[in-house]
Amino acid sequence: MSIQRVASKWTKTNVILPNPTLAPYIPETRLYTFEHLNEMLSVYGTVYIKPDNGTYGKGVMRAERLTEPLPPTEEGIIGERIWYVLRYEVDTLTFDSLEELHKVVSTRIRKRPYLIQRGIDLLQHETRPFDLRVLTQMNLRNHWETTLIIG
Repeated sequence: MSIQRVASKWTKTNVILPNPTLAPYIPETRLYTFEHLNEMLSVYGTVYIKPDNGTYGKGVMRAERLTEPLPPTEEGIIGERIWYVLRYEVDTLTFDSLEELHKVVSTRIRKRPYLIQRGIDLLQHETRPFDLRVLTQMNLRNHWETTLIIG
């Protein structure tokens, strides 16, 4: 039995999604486009933008759509201010428009395939966020085996 490694997160996602037991645990994931960025930020507020082929969090960005109410106008119209925040590596950038955010993201990803994924809230321990990664592989007896758990 040969070992088959699949680097593409997009391919892995599309293999898992048809499984009704696993699909509910997979955050919505799409190929990165301006339209998908707009739609997913409007729905979820926070998204992760990650390389299709990548490991150890390299190249991952977090984008947020933030709002705050504006005071009513003399006509009684209530509005809101919308802005966007992009975090990557140690940098945090703020933008007044989605187009500005997309321009910076596009410059960073260039022509490489990237995914955009619904942001999920991380668990916290003593106010510090963390997540758990579990590596499960098919062994030589054709049984699934957990080979690594890391926080």
